[in-house]
Amino acid sequence: MFIENVSLAAIQKGWHYDTGNNAMLIQIVDPDNNHPVPKYDFKHVVQLKFLDLESVGHPLAPKPHHAAKIVDALVHARDNQMKVIVHCHAGVCRSGAVAQFAIDRLGFQDTESHRIPNLLLKKYLNYHFDFDTCCGRPDLENIPRFQ
Repeated sequence: MFIENVSLAAIQKGWHYDTGNNAMLIQIVDPDNNHPVPKYDFKHVVQLKFLDLESVGHPLAPKPHHAAKIVDALVHARDNQMKVIVHCHAGVCRSGAVAQFAIDRLGFQDTESHRIPNLLLKKYLNYHFDFDTCCGRPDLENIPRFQ
């Protein structure tokens, strides 16, 4: 089971590792954009909309509920031995945070894609996973603010 982060163009053209028939696609696009139609079919598709911002208070930045949805999807993929492709616009920051988290925390194989992970999203992913693992579902309304 592997995870690969790619760009929006790559998902439309099919420029990613072969995923076979047991694969998940995680799509992260800007709020004013539509989710692109991938060249290949995926068993599960998770769609999110937020900008590549690291400002906690910005209304279009990643939020804790985005991280919760991503972590839940990745745990499902891991438990079902699914291959995962995750894309954002450039395929580096938002998707890079998701891929790095899946590699570091969930044991996915690294495809060695270039990454500059969005730090806010990375913190939310880790917070959700750590809290969910030790204490049950986190209270997403009262998540601590990261500096």
